[in-house]
Amino acid sequence: MNIYVESNFVLELAWMQEEYESCEKILAWCEAKKATLILPDYSIGETYETLGRHQKRRARLNNELTTEIKQLQRSNLHKDKIESYQMISFLLKSDEEENESLLENHNRLLAIAEILPMEKDVLMSATKAPAKLKSPQDSIVYASVLKHLR
Repeated sequence: MNIYVESNFVLELAWMQEEYESCEKILAWCEAKKATLILPDYSIGETYETLGRHQKRRARLNNELTTEIKQLQRSNLHKDKIESYQMISFLLKSDEEENESLLENHNRLLAIAEILPMEKDVLMSATKAPAKLKSPQDSIVYASVLKHLR
């Protein structure tokens, strides 16, 4: 039996999001060779892009928080009440943890998964994918899976 997964599966596992326990069970099943995990290579790259977006957003937030906290600390009204550096430290630490977990899960997936290559015919098919797909990225993953099923 083949089990097709994509970037959301990888991110659920790596970041222990809402459905990660189900993803973990699927992965364990495939590691026990009860099924074959199929992963389009585009989905691997897409997880790095998602991680980069998160890190940029958090860096902006960190800079804004730092600036705002410095302003509040100038005021005698607020300076004794601010315990902000815990939040800033947490934001920076969360980036490190997410990056490490993503790399660990990539290695785990790559050890067992069949990787579907992104080839010219896949990209050509992706341009003809149904309009109801949410993004060009989804179209590429969809075209990869369809080619493999054929």
